[in-house]
Amino acid sequence: ENYYGSGTFDFGERVLVHLAYDISEENSKDALNLLKLNQEFNPKSSFNQWAMGQLYLSTGDTTQAITEYKRALELDPKNRRAKRGLEALGVKTE
Repeated sequence: ENYYGSGTFDFGERVLVHLAYDISEENSKDALNLLKLNQEFNPKSSFNQWAMGQLYLSTGDTTQAITEYKRALELDPKNRRAKRGLEALGVKTE
C-alpha cells in the first residue's frame, strides 16, 4: 500500500514492531500494548509474536517469552528467530 501526503504514517506490521522496540527502552508496558494491538490487526504475524517474546524476555518473564516464541513457530515453523529464542532458554524445538 502507498501512503501519501503530510500527516500520514505507515501502520504496517513491521513498522509497529520497530516502534514498539523504540518505546520499550522507556516503557515496556506501552510497548507491549502496542504489540498486542498489532497482534489484533495482524493475527497471523509470526514476526510480531517473536517480538512479543523478545519483549517479555527483556522484562524477565521467561515463561511468557516461551509461550510467545512457541506461538510464533505455530504461525511460521521456519521462524529462525523464534527457534533461537527457545533454544537459548533451553527449550527444544524439534
